[in-house]
Amino acid sequence: MITTSAEYKTAINAPSRRIVPKAVIDLTDPDLQVTSTGGDYDASYSFPAQLTDRDTTYSGLIYATLEQNRWLLDGSQNIMPNSPLTRTGEQGVIGDTLCGADATGAETLIVNISGVDTLQMVTMASTGLVCDGYPVNVTLNIYASGSLIYSTTEDCSVIHEFTGFTAIQPTEIEIIVNEWSLPYRRYRFVELHPGLIETWGGDTIFRMDVIQKADFSNLTCPYASATLELDNTTKRFDPSNKDGLFLSVVARQPVPLWYGVEIADSFEYVPLGVFYQKNEGWSIQNDGLTIRWDLIDIIGLLSERKYEAPSTLPTTLTNWIKSIVNQLGSSFTGHYTIDSGGSTSLTCQASDLTDITCGDLLRFVCQAANKYAVSDPTTGYLHIKSLDNTAQSVIDLRTQNSRPGSQSNTDIAFLTFDIAGVQYSIPGTEEISDKTVNIKNPFITTTAKATSAAQVILTQYGGNILDVKCRGDMSREIGDVETVEVYPNTTTAARIYEQQLTLDNGIMTNVPLKLLQANGGQLYTDYILITQSGTYTMPAGVTEITLVLIGGGDGGQGGEGGMQNLMGTDGSGGAGGKGGKVYSTPLTINDGQSIDFVIGQGGEGGEGSRVSGGMTSDPPPIPGSLGTAGEPTTATLSTTFSSANGNYMPTGYVDLLTNRVFAVPGSKGKDNQKDPKQGANGTAKRGNGGNGGDGGNGAVFGYDEDLFGQPAPDGGIYSGWYIKTPPTAGEKGGNGGSGCAIVFYAR
Repeated sequence: MITTSAEYKTAINAPSRRIVPKAVIDLTDPDLQVTSTGGDYDASYSFPAQLTDRDTTYSGLIYATLEQNRWLLDGSQNIMPNSPLTRTGEQGVIGDTLCGADATGAETLIVNISGVDTLQMVTMASTGLVCDGYPVNVTLNIYASGSLIYSTTEDCSVIHEFTGFTAIQPTEIEIIVNEWSLPYRRYRFVELHPGLIETWGGDTIFRMDVIQKADFSNLTCPYASATLELDNTTKRFDPSNKDGLFLSVVARQPVPLWYGVEIADSFEYVPLGVFYQKNEGWSIQNDGLTIRWDLIDIIGLLSERKYEAPSTLPTTLTNWIKSIVNQLGSSFTGHYTIDSGGSTSLTCQASDLTDITCGDLLRFVCQAANKYAVSDPTTGYLHIKSLDNTAQSVIDLRTQNSRPGSQSNTDIAFLTFDIAGVQYSIPGTEEISDKTVNIKNPFITTTAKATSAAQVILTQYGGNILDVKCRGDMSREIGDVETVEVYPNTTTAARIYEQQLTLDNGIMTNVPLKLLQANGGQLYTDYILITQSGTYTMPAGVTEITLVLIGGGDGGQGGEGGMQNLMGTDGSGGAGGKGGKVYSTPLTINDGQSIDFVIGQGGEGGEGSRVSGGMTSDPPPIPGSLGTAGEPTTATLSTTFSSANGNYMPTGYVDLLTNRVFAVPGSKGKDNQKDPKQGANGTAKRGNGGNGGDGGNGAVFGYDEDLFGQPAPDGGIYSGWYIKTPPTAGEKGGNGGSGCAIVFYAR
């Protein structure tokens, strides 16, 4: 799940919300090479490489210089360091000549380029600092192999885009600064870029539709896609407009997409991915008023591309992924991440790669390494991941448009691997199924590797598919395990493998999510759930198990008592207790092995705090007592294993075979309760934490002038104030639930 703020989580789940699209369009030829820079800038103070780094915003400190009326004595400027090139931030270049008293001049700035087939725009940006000024009038000259092919003189501002031309195979961009906005200034530019960089929002984007998907079995190679429908009333992207930008749109230009949710007076944006134009991926819509772009992610670019094998084949997961990504060209170098296992050995013969596509090779590599591939939503890089069973969030009925649909997932009878011409079959999820899968993966060369690969492949088969229609949350990712409320107070766990996020006319609703409850995972179709301490004998013939130990949940904190003061300070509910720690390990055991289990008990809930304070006192309420920690669950063979060596799960541990959620933290108690309740106990035999106790309400005072000066029962004198509603004490936190152990065993 993508990390977001607490404010985002509140806003995205609010009854009323505002969601907006955002896309950054970089219309730069992906083969652009900057060969050199030149012109009238002072090399001792300039960073010419920043001119084409696609960053048009000045950053870093502001430095004083001796230009007329530029040195401000208000503390906003710094002294230039002795080594000016040690400055940090986006500083750009500084001219070597002052303009005149009338702010005119003829200073130049030159960027020499290669690799650009068609140029239709140039972006120029000055610093935007008031003390620096900006270009008022500039001449742009474009050359091809020394010959001037285009020239224009235009009035400018801080950022200016030169458009309305088409230059074929340009080699030099030159600007001449004819006039600056302030006299006696050196020019200062942070960008002179042969391309266009724009941020588009809801005023430009009519419709945005993003589909994300993955295949954890690696039997297919799905990829994320997006559709952008844009305003084209000015014919900027019309192919018939010779002065438009259509020719500058090529397949390998990245288009990052976001959805943002309104928070107060701003938006928090969540990345959806980086996309590229699909082959033949545009069309004019609505009588030319809009243009539609069909986009795909990096996996989509690789899917049908033929793999050109290097002379020396890679031998590790990392080097295979690097080689696959490099098929897209130098602009994609390094565009991959691998969560773990990059050194995994993967070898094959060159003859195995004849006429193979990058998509198939990617599938085979991931299949052999027990991974799956998606595109990273933030960077767009190819991301090689392992399946994770940590619960991410809850999709409750309140955020669903209707109750989830459910259908049977595909069962499979056998997986048959071709290993050097010998067929090796592994039982699937259902022997009477009419579906079998034949796999010839050049990296799977032994029965042990085939068995390991089958563990991941079968996570996609058997069980059920949940079809959820909900309001949509952009922070969910493919591969996340979600807790889905299917009926009131009844939940189940499933893994997202496809979601579609559509914003149409500013509205996102009825978002389809497809989730897997496959029960073929990891070749384990049988399990023993152990909830009482004792000695258990494993089934006959079983020698490979996975042992999961879940400790007792912690007790919830007691609630705060309300205060008896004129402010009537209310008490807060106590914090929920943590779920028990979860420890998991694969084990090889003897046939008929006996294992001694000790199930950890849940912790005690903390006591609620008493009423505190007096009429004129204003200290904070007294916190309730913390609950005690749950006991660990242990299993002893020749060695003792303990849940104490595991980890807390922030949202619980999901087992997709049993469709249960374990070790769920308790909920916070309610605040300001006239009739506070004890926190609910954590579910027994699941290791859930206890809920926090409710907080009490503060006193409510009234005033009766007839009581003023009258003797009070305690011997004092009434001030006229009296207690209409007395404060209440905080309540006890709930006890943590007892833990358990799960033994999964191979058939």
